[in-house]
Amino acid sequence: MEKYLDYTYWGEPIIYMLVCFVLFLVGKFLYQILHRDIDVDFELVEKDNLAFAVSHVGYFVGLLLAICGAMAGAKNPHLLDDLMITFAFGLGAIALLNFSIIVHDKLVFGALELKKSIVDKENEAVGIVEAANSIANGLIIYGVLRVESEHIFTALIFWLVAQVLLILLAMLYNRVTPYPVFTKIYTGNSAVAVALAGFLVGMANIIRYAIETEHNNWGDSAVAIGIQLGVALVTFPIFRLLTDKLLLPKRSITDELINQAKPNFGIGLIEAFAYISASILIIISL
Repeated sequence: MEKYLDYTYWGEPIIYMLVCFVLFLVGKFLYQILHRDIDVDFELVEKDNLAFAVSHVGYFVGLLLAICGAMAGAKNPHLLDDLMITFAFGLGAIALLNFSIIVHDKLVFGALELKKSIVDKENEAVGIVEAANSIANGLIIYGVLRVESEHIFTALIFWLVAQVLLILLAMLYNRVTPYPVFTKIYTGNSAVAVALAGFLVGMANIIRYAIETEHNNWGDSAVAIGIQLGVALVTFPIFRLLTDKLLLPKRSITDELINQAKPNFGIGLIEAFAYISASILIIISL
């Protein structure tokens, strides 16, 4: 009972939450600085732009994950020192998140014309993909900072490798899927978009876990990441096939997503669930 009355039991968590809140505000202001040509309040309140709202909330989720990674990293026994370290790494996490999003926007999703599609056309499908981009990168930064916050150079190497892997996986998904994924999303197919979002988040979750796994050297890290991604690349299509055959024995997921007048968003959501659940099961099993 005495521990519940102790200041440190309640006081320190509240202080850390306040630091997290300040970092969250910093991330919000940085977003506004990087997107000066977008009036956030106007898009959310005046236009009721759902596409922008989805992408914006996705950014906040990614931001929260990145900040939590900074807070979950190595701890200093002295409260003030630990708060300063946490705040510094939190700022770094925010910078990495925004830089990661920009890189992916340019290299992977450039054809979607993000600003034009989300702000001008209010394309909800593109908003979903941008939200997934933020969440996936937030997961990766969480994993990197959670285990390598004491080694800045190592953390940056892991982050860079993760970026390359996620970009290549997104391109691979577009190439092997039996329809032009980005073309469908650009034309407003939210069902295809949410399926891609599930794939990106699921793969990012695998990469996060591989980074967090304890390794003795770079060789062990490369082997661990390679094995787990290899398992994911085999398992994800199997889960999609099982989802198709078991949950929809008389229908085809592909037909539901692209071969009807109104794409079936619910089926896209089920496919996304298949990818994310596969990533969770792989993590638990390995």
